[in-house]
Amino acid sequence: MKKAIIFFGGFLAIAITIFSCTTEPFLPDLSGLTAKDPCPTGIINFKREVLPIISANCAFSGCHDANSASGGVILDTYENIMKEVIPFKPSKSKLYEYITSTENVMPPAPYDMLSETQINLIQEWINQGAMDVICGGCDTTDVSFIDDVFTIIEAQCLVCHNDDRQDGGMNLANYDLIRARSNNGKLMGTIEHQAGYSAMPPSGVKIDQCFIDQLNSWIANGMPNN
Repeated sequence: MKKAIIFFGGFLAIAITIFSCTTEPFLPDLSGLTAKDPCPTGIINFKREVLPIISANCAFSGCHDANSASGGVILDTYENIMKEVIPFKPSKSKLYEYITSTENVMPPAPYDMLSETQINLIQEWINQGAMDVICGGCDTTDVSFIDDVFTIIEAQCLVCHNDDRQDGGMNLANYDLIRARSNNGKLMGTIEHQAGYSAMPPSGVKIDQCFIDQLNSWIANGMPNN
């Protein structure tokens, strides 16, 4: 009987070890990566994929920028966002709770809730360990309006500058409108935080430098609509 108890105890210890080890998914070795290296397939780039969503939809005046800090929550940088995140555990992370709640809806009306795609991206980022991965590369040699420029504008700007909502009198809903704001310098003036322009995104944190370089490259190449 004693041997049986010892055997069962040993089996239980092994089982607990095995199952506890499966709570955190296996990830490739990310050490040594630089901003010039492409991210491994499937690895979410915080600065280029997650931060734009949070900056545009959460970290603005009256909500969770550094000045407003609604509810004591600031969501403008990785360090501040991580105060609301438990790596590998979306269901226990306040950030995920905020964006999926159907009672205390965030972002609040009249702002639109995050899309299912955006919520799933943030959930998967947390599942991966909520890392601030340094990788991504930056191709500025053949910037496309459809694949690059509008993707950047959609992620960073469109929530505040669309057909229905035009903060600061700016609408960036289509090619012609984006081209006009690029021609008069207003688009890059706000994005690059140039003197005399209101800094955007409203969080006050500049968008990824690669995005800035790609927009400048597109403008310098005559702003093709392709």
